[in-house]
Amino acid sequence: MGDGSPITSYEVAAGGVPADIQEMVSGLYSLVSAMRDKIAALQETVQGMPPQYLRDEVWAFAVLMEKTLRKHDAEKGRQGWKDAKRGHLLALLMKSVGELTSALDSPAAVGGGTARVSEECADIANLAMMISDVSGGLRGKP
Repeated sequence: MGDGSPITSYEVAAGGVPADIQEMVSGLYSLVSAMRDKIAALQETVQGMPPQYLRDEVWAFAVLMEKTLRKHDAEKGRQGWKDAKRGHLLALLMKSVGELTSALDSPAAVGGGTARVSEECADIANLAMMISDVSGGLRGKP
């Protein structure tokens, strides 16, 4: 101790470590324990799935959905949809389907996807997620 060597659990237990360091070490042990519990819960959730259980396309699309949500956080709040009515969200979804149709019909979309097409798809997916959430379909899910 004091020479740069790590503090051992024996030194902590023997009281050879200042109280503030003991408190910090105790807090770290609690944090590690909580992390183990969360990891165990996650492993139970994905039981039977291989370690890389999300397809690359699903992962990329989920990231795009999150980016789209975060773009509106300052304006609408982190979970601004929680108090929205399903009918309102459905109307927004239908409007977004029209915007996707327009994006697909644009000359830029011919011959391949564009960023606008992907953004409109993410908007639709986010709205569908919001409808599922306010309908109770996501409660208790990972």
